[in-house]
Amino acid sequence: MILYRDGVASNIIHWQNIYLSHDQFLIRNMVLNHQGITPDLYLGHVVEELRQGKIVPILPGWERQNWNMHILARRDRYLSDPVIRDFVNWFSQVENKQCVERIMQARSAIEEARAKGLAENYE
Repeated sequence: MILYRDGVASNIIHWQNIYLSHDQFLIRNMVLNHQGITPDLYLGHVVEELRQGKIVPILPGWERQNWNMHILARRDRYLSDPVIRDFVNWFSQVENKQCVERIMQARSAIEEARAKGLAENYE
């Protein structure tokens, strides 16, 4: 795994025991149940937990590379199916913005935790 700080890549990070999952809610629940740490959790899923101090950053400033999300639909289906069209339009216009807002809220919660000293033992 490689983490980034201010756009600069770390050396490759090796772990002794790894559990891999692409299920963000599973990863979130495992962290909340004290079953490990993760460098790869979308901060928007844990805004309240960050504010409450249930989750704290252990590598401040280091992050995984941003994910680029894409939604693809066949043009004929997009044009003919209002459900597909509505979903693609909602995701590109609404969720895209809300996703960024959740990340900003999480980053703010991390800074608040640092200011309160909740994360000081982890830096």
